[in-house]
Amino acid sequence: MLLISYLKSTTGNMSVMLALASVVVIGGAGVAVDYSRKLDWETQLQAAVDGAALAAANADDDSRKKTAKRYFEANFKPGDDVDVRKLKTEVSGDRVTVTADIDIKASLMAAVGFPKMKGTALGAASISDKELEVVLVLDVSGSMRHGLGGSARIDVLKASAQKLVDIISDNGSAMSKVKVGIVPFNMNVNVGTANTAFVKDTGDALFVGQAWAGCVLERAGTGATSDTYSGGSGVDGKWQAYIWPPEPNSNGSCTVPSDGSNSGYSRLDPPDGHVVGLQGPNYNCVRHAIMPLSDSYTDITSKIASLTAEWNMGTIIAPGVSWGMRVLSPSAPFKEGRAASSRVTKYMVVLTDGEQTTEAEYNSGKCSGATNTSVGYSYDPSQYGLAGKKLSTAPRDMFSAYGYIMDSDPFGSSPSDWDDVRSDLFKISTSACKRAKGSKPSEATRIFTIAVSADAGPGTTTYDLLNDCASSGKDFYMATNADQLQDAFEAIANEIKDIRLVQ
Repeated sequence: MLLISYLKSTTGNMSVMLALASVVVIGGAGVAVDYSRKLDWETQLQAAVDGAALAAANADDDSRKKTAKRYFEANFKPGDDVDVRKLKTEVSGDRVTVTADIDIKASLMAAVGFPKMKGTALGAASISDKELEVVLVLDVSGSMRHGLGGSARIDVLKASAQKLVDIISDNGSAMSKVKVGIVPFNMNVNVGTANTAFVKDTGDALFVGQAWAGCVLERAGTGATSDTYSGGSGVDGKWQAYIWPPEPNSNGSCTVPSDGSNSGYSRLDPPDGHVVGLQGPNYNCVRHAIMPLSDSYTDITSKIASLTAEWNMGTIIAPGVSWGMRVLSPSAPFKEGRAASSRVTKYMVVLTDGEQTTEAEYNSGKCSGATNTSVGYSYDPSQYGLAGKKLSTAPRDMFSAYGYIMDSDPFGSSPSDWDDVRSDLFKISTSACKRAKGSKPSEATRIFTIAVSADAGPGTTTYDLLNDCASSGKDFYMATNADQLQDAFEAIANEIKDIRLVQ
C-alpha cells in the first residue's frame, strides 16, 4: 500500500517516508544478522577463555599468566573482522580467572551508524588442594597374550592405561598434582635389582652363575600383606630374595631340576629381556620391575609402553595388591607417597584376566616322585623366610611367592586338593585387598578393579574376588572386549580427575 501511495503521490512527501522506512527495514535486518555473528564469536571466545583458565590453573605458579595467553592465542583465531581489545589473567591462590573483550566489525549495522559490536567472556578454573597418587597393579602373566577383540589383551591394556594417565594429568600438563606408580605382577613382584637395601640374600649361593633378577618372596604371617617395615627380621623385616629352590632331576619332570647342590641346577639360562621361563633360581620371576610413584609423564608412559606379557607358571593377585599398597605408603621401602591427609587422595587400579592358580594342577604333580642324583632332596621354608613345613619329598606344587602351597602348607589350611589351593589363594588375596583399603577413613585407598575376559567372569572365584576387592560395587568393572576395557579405564580416569579439577 505504501508503494501504491508513493506511485500516486504528486508531492515529495512519500519519497521521504519510503526512505525512512527503508532505514528501519535495513537496520532491523542488520541487527538480526550481526547479532547472530556476535553470538557465534562470543561462543568461540568463551571456549577459549575457559580452556585458557584451565590450562593456566594446571601450570606452575610462575607461568600461569603466560600459559593462559599462549593457550588463548592458539585457540582463538579472530580473523580480519574481530579485534581482541583486552586479555586479562588474574591469579588468586590456585584459582585463575581469564577475561577477554573483543570488538566485532559490523556488516549491515555499519550502514546505520553502528560500525562495531562488543563481545566479552570470563572463564575461571582452579586446582583443588588435593594431590593424587595412583598405582596401577597390572597382570602381565602369559594369558594376557591372548586375544581381546582382535588385539592381544596386553596391548589393549597398555593403550587403555596410557589413556588413563593422559586424562588424569591433562596429557602431562598437570603432573605437579599427580603421581603414578606401576606394579606389574604374575605370581610374584619384582622390586628392582637396585633395591638390595630392603632385600636379603640377593647374593645367596644358589645364585651361582646367575644374578638375582629382582623378585622377592612375601614375608611369613601377617607380614605377607603388611606395609610395615623395620629393616630387621621377622614379619616386619626385610624381604627375602626370590629363589626357585632346586628340585630333583632324576625323572626329568620337575620344573627347575637340580642335583641338590648349591651350583647343581641342571641348566642356567642367561637372562633374556623380559622372558620368565628361563631355568635357574630366577625361574618365573616377572622381569618388569615396580615403578615407584612418579610425576614424570615421560617415565610413566615409557614404562607402560615397555610392558610385555610372558608365558609363566600361574597368577596370584595378592603380591601385586600388597606391593601396590607399599608403593602408595609414605614409609619404607618405597617413600614416594605422601602421608595420609585431607590433601592427598590415593587410588589403586587392579587388573587381571583369569583365575588364580599355581598351574601345578595341570601337570598332575609329576615332580613328586623324583629324587636328586647328588644330594638328598629337602626344602626348609624358614631358609627362605617363609612359613610352612619342611619337605623331604619332592613337591607336587609350583613354587610361589609364599612357597609350595599344596605341599609345605604356608597358610596352615592343610590343603588336600587343588580346590583347597585355590581357596588359599582367594583368602590371601582378599586379605591383601582389605589391608590395602586402609583401616581408617582418613587413610583409605580407593580401589578400582577390572576383570578382563570371560575367564574372570561371573561364576569364577576371580570375579567374586575382584568384586569384593573393589571399594564399592560401582568401582568394579567387567570387560570382555577391547571397547569395554578402554571404557573402564576412561571411566576410572574421569572419576579420579573429577576429584582434582574444580571449575
